This record gives sequence, structure tokens and C-alpha cells, in this order.
Amino acid sequence: MCIILIGDKNFRLAQELKVLFKTKPVYFHIPFINSNEQPEWIEWTKKNSRQLGGIGPGAAGCLIGHRRAWEILEARDFDFAVVLEADAVVTSYGKKHLEEFVLNFKESGKNIIHLGSHEDNLLLPKFKNIVRWSLRNILKEIYERVILKFSKPITVARRFPFSTHAYLINRSAASELSKVPLNFLSPVDVLLNSYSQVTLNKIATVRTPLLVQQSNNESLTRKIGR
Repeated sequence: MCIILIGDKNFRLAQELKVLFKTKPVYFHIPFINSNEQPEWIEWTKKNSRQLGGIGPGAAGCLIGHRRAWEILEARDFDFAVVLEADAVVTSYGKKHLEEFVLNFKESGKNIIHLGSHEDNLLLPKFKNIVRWSLRNILKEIYERVILKFSKPITVARRFPFSTHAYLINRSAASELSKVPLNFLSPVDVLLNSYSQVTLNKIATVRTPLLVQQSNNESLTRKIGR
């Protein structure tokens, strides 16, 4: 097993992972990728005949970064990897369960497992949360973020939230994904979400987040253009 970190170096996250993982996994770092310097993106932007506009340079760099993570896993002798972006944050629940959950990944029978929604806890009294309040959403949030915190992580099949800040992927899935012809019609999270809708792809997400996405800073992907 290895851990692949994508984006600017996050020393706090790296140090926290080293404390949490007693098994001493191997670490790889993929620096933030400027898509304007990458031949794949340069060639794509020169295509005047395409009708669909596709993604922006920030999301393109993110897509290329994840593709390189899959290529690293395919090329090395690891069964699976934890892929993390620089803005991933381990939750208090994750500090208790992350290592055990990761080490049991092979036994799950899944190819990819997302490790936590990027959305804020809906129960927090913020305006953007209040507009989403409904009885169904509130009960779901209480179940997933309060009640399930007293149990080990539970997964939901055929679901991959619209974020790639934290997920598990096995070598076979990484190999197949890295061989899919590269295009820039959609971001990597939308791509993986679409694959998750097919049962036989065996993609799932945890119900209670082990990692969330840092929300107090705008990501480089959005700054440059999603």
C-alpha cells in the first residue's frame, strides 16, 4: 500500500498521516501541475474543430495529476493506494478508523472507495447549509454524522461524491483508468462519479467522512479555472 499526495506540499497532512499509519506506507508526491505546460493540454486547446468547450486549465491540471497517480500505482508493486489532494483534512472520526479501514480495503471487494464528502456538515448553522435544509436531508445528516460515528465505517455502493480530495483505488482499476484515452470534456471527479453509477465497476463511498476537503481557502483548481 502507498499514499500518493497531489498538489502543493501539505506538511501538516503528511505528518499527521505518518502518525496515524503505524504500518509505514510508502509516500509519493505529485506537485501541482500547470496544464499550460503539459503537451496533452496544449494539443487539446489547439483543436479548433471541437464543439464541446470542456474544462478549464485548473481542472485539466487536476485531471493530469490524478492520471499520473494511477500510472504510479500501476507501475509499482502495490496492491492499492490512498490518493489525497493537498487540501484533504482528516476528521476526528478518521483519526480513529482511517488506518484500519484502509488496511481492510482488499477485503471490501471494491475497486475504488471515496473517503468522505467534501460538503460541510449540513447541521452547521451556515447560510449555504440552511438553504439545503429539509427533513430528509437533516435526518440523513444526523444518521451519517452523529449516529454512525459510534460504529466502524459503512460504505454505500454506486456513489462517488463530486470531489477527488481522498479515495482508495486498487492497482487493477488504476491500470484501466490510466489507459482510457485522455480528453478534457469533464473534471476527474465527474468522470469517476459517472463510472460509479455502473454496479460492476464496484465503486463506493463511506457514509461518515474519514477525510473532508478544506473549505476555508479557494482551491488552485478553481482559481485557475475549473
